[in-house]
Amino acid sequence: MDLMELFFVCLGAAVVVFYGVKMVRFAKMLYPRVCFPQPDSFFTSMGEWAVVTGGSDGIGKAYAFELAGRGLNVVILSRTKDKLDRVALEIENYKSDQLQCESLGQDVPNSPARDGEEVFLERGKGVIVNISSGVASVPSPMYTMYCASKVFVERFSQGLQAEYKAKKVMIQAVAPFGVSTPMTGYQKSNMVTLTAEDFVRTSLEYLQAGDKTYGSICHTVLGWMVQAVPQQILHSETMQDSLLEYVKKRVGT
Repeated sequence: MDLMELFFVCLGAAVVVFYGVKMVRFAKMLYPRVCFPQPDSFFTSMGEWAVVTGGSDGIGKAYAFELAGRGLNVVILSRTKDKLDRVALEIENYKSDQLQCESLGQDVPNSPARDGEEVFLERGKGVIVNISSGVASVPSPMYTMYCASKVFVERFSQGLQAEYKAKKVMIQAVAPFGVSTPMTGYQKSNMVTLTAEDFVRTSLEYLQAGDKTYGSICHTVLGWMVQAVPQQILHSETMQDSLLEYVKKRVGT
């Protein structure tokens, strides 16, 4: 076997191994409960408090309810004080005997969220979840600024996870596609468009799956499909016109 033949054999083997590893990782995402098991005490073992931003609506509100239901005290943060108070009351009524819920307006410095980095490092544990978006998986015309901001969330989270992984602090970006929330006009839920409650419930099963997940099996498959489609197709004029027509229908213009 000459040198050139050996080179191509090694190259072929490397490609097979590379894609084999990717397929194994993808397959693991389809079975989160088996591949990333969590003990019943997982969430309470991370601390007594959960701080949820944007907690008065949509995905944030669903996280607040779900974490409260798992035994954590919840701090919800948002821009609208009356909404915060209303959600705080809802959560207290939902599980009043097992949680303490704080609704915070301007008094954030006095909340349990203060000096979170020092608290995590002292305890040697903690979880931070940042919400990105599935559309950030590829450059997305018509969603350019939104997509770019969500790419920042992913890179920010992944960089911090690299810094803090050795300190046992888990930092993860979650990138959903369709979720029925006020932001999406409460799209009808289906196999791909999940309710906020269903999405949050499944996304928490992926907390030990790495620094980025799509938060559900269907969105994981969708993310794989989107990245597999050539960008020339996604960025074609026909595709952009179709997307623009869809957006116009959604907003009623």
